[in-house]
Amino acid sequence: MEDEDHYFGVTRYYDYYIALYDFMYRWHSTATELAVSRDGLHFQRVLNGHKLIVPGHQEEWDSSMPVIGHGFVTVKGKHYQYYTGSDKNYQEGSARAGLLVPWRRSTGLATWRQDGFTDLRVASGLERGWVTTKPIQAMNPGQYEIWVNANVPAPGNQFVVELLDAKNDRPLPGYGPADLLSGINNLEHVLTWKGSADLSRIHARSVRLRFTLKGNDVRFYSFGFRRKGMAHK
Repeated sequence: MEDEDHYFGVTRYYDYYIALYDFMYRWHSTATELAVSRDGLHFQRVLNGHKLIVPGHQEEWDSSMPVIGHGFVTVKGKHYQYYTGSDKNYQEGSARAGLLVPWRRSTGLATWRQDGFTDLRVASGLERGWVTTKPIQAMNPGQYEIWVNANVPAPGNQFVVELLDAKNDRPLPGYGPADLLSGINNLEHVLTWKGSADLSRIHARSVRLRFTLKGNDVRFYSFGFRRKGMAHK
């Protein structure tokens, strides 16, 4: 657990609050991690210990003491976050250490693909993995289509999506495995079944989506529903 939290930059992102925050381990350098919230008051760490902005190598301009800006901005499918860094850690650049070496700070720009702060992937040593959503109420499904943000390199990797009846977790008729997803890298790939994205044949009151990842190079970032013909991003 971190000793001190610094520079808690929060950005409202659709129905969530995303926090990029800097923390310090006692007498060591800081790093930037990720936390999320639904109400802006209670935050949950994501992949605790994972450095969202990876420090540079020793003596590089951002090898230590990263400080993020207030929040990130999203432009044309990418997130941008300004931050500063130093080539000295807390002790080396501090008068407390008895060193007359000032901190030299520089400004940099970190970028991620949209929704790419983190992802779902197959655990190391396994060939496949899957995740099933909570029940989602199916209201006027014929007005919508489903998109996914994923990178599925070919060959040897697959991404399979199924629509399930939330009552029994069985595939809905006509909405078993969607058309094969392989060799795509898309922020908003629309799912189809036999070439059609139509969801009007869904009669269940609520559904689940089951995502199966096959291969260690698959990266699943996000999914959603959008009205037909309307871009989400």
